[in-house]
Amino acid sequence: MTEAIRAGRILTMDPCRPEIRDAGLLVREGRILAVGSWKEVVGGGIPRDLGPVTLVPGLINAHTHLELSHLAGRVDMGQGFMAWADALFAAMRQGRPDDSAMDRAVLEAQASGTCCVADVVGRDFDLVRSVLRRR
Repeated sequence: MTEAIRAGRILTMDPCRPEIRDAGLLVREGRILAVGSWKEVVGGGIPRDLGPVTLVPGLINAHTHLELSHLAGRVDMGQGFMAWADALFAAMRQGRPDDSAMDRAVLEAQASGTCCVADVVGRDFDLVRSVLRRR
């Protein structure tokens, strides 16, 4: 099913057309097929109006450590870098990464608009790769 999604405006990465007002997207199975004015895309799919929202390109997180996801909330903040690093390395020695924590981290990233990650993998490349392939 193809949807024609209407938005108040779309900010693009195209320097020739950085902003489109009364904008539209054609989307099929999670893939964007076309971006343009609402008049340009409305006939291409089932209409869906999001109202006066602004759509932006997906975010890129160029430095993630998914294999550390299982440590979320286990290291106290506000004690300075050395104390933080010591606590982080101590926590890392206590347990191995697990894919369920990485899955949650990836879903959280997606929910916040992140569409691409560049992961800095230290120990468990195959596990990180398998989690990202599932998503």
